[in-house]
Amino acid sequence: MKYREYRWAAQGKLRLEHENWALFVTLKDVSRTGMRIRGMEIPAAGTRVRLTLVGLPVSGHIVWLRNGHGGVAFDRSLTASQLLALRGLRHSKRSKNKSSPQKRAAFSAQSYEKF
Repeated sequence: MKYREYRWAAQGKLRLEHENWALFVTLKDVSRTGMRIRGMEIPAAGTRVRLTLVGLPVSGHIVWLRNGHGGVAFDRSLTASQLLALRGLRHSKRSKNKSSPQKRAAFSAQSYEKF
């Protein structure tokens, strides 16, 4: 049985670059080793791509396409801080959790390291 990385739901617009063109896609979920994206005109499987979200560049290749969704495998596994940034870990003022954002981020990073 093939091991599958834990994936977190995520949302955000990514800039996907390939050769001399770029397009925007939507991030649907992310793991340490890849992500699922949605968009029009996603390049064919096997295509090398570079994605950027919140200033974080990630390179990899398209591994599958189906019904407007695609899978991207990263060239290198993400660090805990990169994964948290891509997950869109944001703390609203209405949060019921009264601990500081630094403590919540540290806890999330520790939780991530268990996987």
